[in-house]
Amino acid sequence: MSVKLKNVIETISRERNIPEDVIEKALKDGILTAVKKEFKLREKGAVKIIFDKEKDELKVLIKKKVTPFVEDETK
Repeated sequence: MSVKLKNVIETISRERNIPEDVIEKALKDGILTAVKKEFKLREKGAVKIIFDKEKDELKVLIKKKVTPFVEDETK
């Protein structure tokens, strides 16, 4: 069974009487915090969270620096 994120946000909004944009922002902020912690990212703007309501897609974009040299083989 596939669950649509858009429907979940709408349901929570209706049940808790919270605006959808507040729920969406909380979701994005939580994902942003988790990604920064997991990948040990401290640079501002290194992660971007995009939620496309029309396509019901959540995208996490991470900006990385590509170098010709390996600095840490465990990453």
